Amino acid sequence: MKSKSQYLVIGARREGFFSNFLHTIDRMIYCDKHDLTPVINWETDNFLYADKSITESNCWKYYFENINNHNLDNIPDYDYTKEFTMPPYVEYSFRDIPHHQHIIDLNTFDSKREFVNKYISKIKIKKHIQEKINKFVDKNFKGYKVLGVHVRGTDKWADVPGGNQIHSRFENYDSLVLKEVESYDKILICTDSKRALLHFKKKYNNVVYYNSHRMINHTGDSIHFTRGSYSTGEDVLVESVLLSKCDKIIMTDSNVSLAALYFNPTIPFVYKSYEDLSIKNYGN
Repeated sequence: MKSKSQYLVIGARREGFFSNFLHTIDRMIYCDKHDLTPVINWETDNFLYADKSITESNCWKYYFENINNHNLDNIPDYDYTKEFTMPPYVEYSFRDIPHHQHIIDLNTFDSKREFVNKYISKIKIKKHIQEKINKFVDKNFKGYKVLGVHVRGTDKWADVPGGNQIHSRFENYDSLVLKEVESYDKILICTDSKRALLHFKKKYNNVVYYNSHRMINHTGDSIHFTRGSYSTGEDVLVESVLLSKCDKIIMTDSNVSLAALYFNPTIPFVYKSYEDLSIKNYGN
């Protein structure tokens, strides 16, 4: 058996679902580079989607299969301090909003997506969740060309300059959607905001969406801080994978849509920044 110094226990943080997911990917990469064995343990005390009705103490297992045969019961004494005090090995997620623009550098993003996807391919989504994804795709995507649109609301107003105006910014998506809509049969709307969903349903007659938990208000507390549970975590996982199965994505400053680009490293996308309203168009 290895000594405890040869394992890295990867814990959860009190952040959103895909912040945790991409943090875990980052640590898996670190382990490969430093000849360590990753042990993923999203502990219930830190994971915002922990559910008291579920007895499983490792929240990773709510959604994914283990990536190896190791868990806290079959490794030597471990210390979370090391993992929590480590800086990001390579930045693959949106964390520090005012300084994150380099994450999507079109000169290097192709290789970054392909690299991260190699690690994502090692992760298997739980069968019952994958079946929901497959059922939605079969019903709504097969035989159609689908444009995916991700609108991030709720607590984003606190992250960006001028955020108090974010409630109207999803309307700015219309100019982007209108440029694309005639080339697509359907529009998949993924959002944490009921108001945003209603906006698009009213404006376009070909909208499809997954029946997930959403906040009534477009601004305010995030869904993971107010309604965190197993089901809200499942919803956001399903929506991100569905985005990755579209023919093109209009995305914003969110790890949900960023993860979709890692799930599918070849899908073209339009990146719309909430911070400065800049737009980057990548692919056809």
